[in-house]
Amino acid sequence: MYQFFLIIFVVIAVVLIILIMLQQNNGNSIGGACDHRSLGDMLNSGSFNDNITRVIVILAVLFFLFSLLLGNMSSRYNYQTHIKYDDERIDSNKNKEPK
Repeated sequence: MYQFFLIIFVVIAVVLIILIMLQQNNGNSIGGACDHRSLGDMLNSGSFNDNITRVIVILAVLFFLFSLLLGNMSSRYNYQTHIKYDDERIDSNKNKEPK
């Protein structure tokens, strides 16, 4: 189960990076003020950018939740492993005959 969540986590991370790289600049710089585009071009590119921003936000939330989930699963596995190791060590010490 851990490996399945880890694969999903990596896929989300890669898609998130790709979408952030594809996101268009809104023209908030000085050069954007001098850009003379038609109203249709402004509306079309804005809706694409809004949709990609929504997807980025959703993926970012999923990335955060999966990181918490994987961290929790990893710590529980390590805790159970240490308990099992301690129990085996105690049992092996009980079976030893005193000298």
